[in-house]
Amino acid sequence: MNNKKTVLRFFTIADYEDEEIWLHNQHMSGWKLVKMILPCFYIFEKCTPAEVAYRLDYKNNSETSNYFQIFRDYGWECICRCVGWLYFRKPLTEMDSERDGEIFSDNESRIEMIDHVVILKPSIGKALAMMAEQRIETPAVLTKAEKTFKVKNTQR
Repeated sequence: MNNKKTVLRFFTIADYEDEEIWLHNQHMSGWKLVKMILPCFYIFEKCTPAEVAYRLDYKNNSETSNYFQIFRDYGWECICRCVGWLYFRKPLTEMDSERDGEIFSDNESRIEMIDHVVILKPSIGKALAMMAEQRIETPAVLTKAEKTFKVKNTQR
């Protein structure tokens, strides 16, 4: 039996939350992320299916040892990095509240992360953050088209 698999999958910068959900679903299917390889190869290892939250942060090698210590203190495991993105995971059983499942404490932190990604166009980063905020407030069962429609109608 093969205990590893490689999946080719592409996500855009704006889809980082969709990538987190996809990684969660992979883990629920018994495949945990162990490595990322450019351009978009995900290396998984067979595991016991479990409810595990995956979160991404973009630091582009600007993180410090204190940065990683804070994540460890809150129970997050840093899995790997790829093109400035850091991949973290944490079992849902170790979370006391929904807030424990987030790595950003507020929308300003989320905007700052997106600004790091879109360093040349901070206004685009802010727009993406507002879209991400809207997605968080909408039920997960909505399709992307429904979310986009809701964002457009809310901005009017």
